Amino acid sequence: MFITGTMNTIGVVPEVDFKDVLPEGMYCVGIDFPAGNYKVITMGSFDGYFEVSSNSSHSFGSIIMNDFFRGETHLTVHDGQYLMLSNAELKLQ
Repeated sequence: MFITGTMNTIGVVPEVDFKDVLPEGMYCVGIDFPAGNYKVITMGSFDGYFEVSSNSSHSFGSIIMNDFFRGETHLTVHDGQYLMLSNAELKLQ
């Protein structure tokens, strides 16, 4: 069997430059974007979801706050917390 393509070195993650919004995904506050107060908006006509956690484990005990919402909501995040967005994006400006 032969595998072709390109590989990244383990431990090397390409830097991503988010100018206006963070799309859905998981982010570490203070590493991926600064702590602060933000507006989060849904993408499309479905409910969005956000989860702020004390670590990246997704365990029930690590959840600080979470919510399903439609339209927009506001949240405050602090350094070291993790933010997960699903069908939602965070406005950086």
